[in-house]
Amino acid sequence: MPCDKRYPTISEFDDIPDFLADGINRAVEVVHKLAVAKGWWDTPRDDLALHMLIVTEVAEASEAYRNGNPQSTHAVALRSIDEEMADICIRVFDYCAARGIDLGLAIQRKHAFNYTRPHRHGGKLG
Repeated sequence: MPCDKRYPTISEFDDIPDFLADGINRAVEVVHKLAVAKGWWDTPRDDLALHMLIVTEVAEASEAYRNGNPQSTHAVALRSIDEEMADICIRVFDYCAARGIDLGLAIQRKHAFNYTRPHRHGGKLG
């Protein structure tokens, strides 16, 4: 989908409401409970290894893109990139729950901070 070249002003955005942050945190909780039930937290896990699992999912999404985004071989009615994006969220949610990170609040606050940034801040190309 092409990017909208009209750049909205800050006043056109709504803040992330509390109910959305609460929903994110509920998803974090549900994902982590399943990971615990499946044995992924039977022993302590290293933060850097967990970070690399997230990176691996990003790499798998890139590979799916390079391969033409075929149908998922695991999740019914999903394309491969959809599945990998879900995996990224699942890994992030699980990590946040295990480490006591309030992801809903973090997203609210980071989003609010982003309002204060100039257009395409930092000279980034992408």
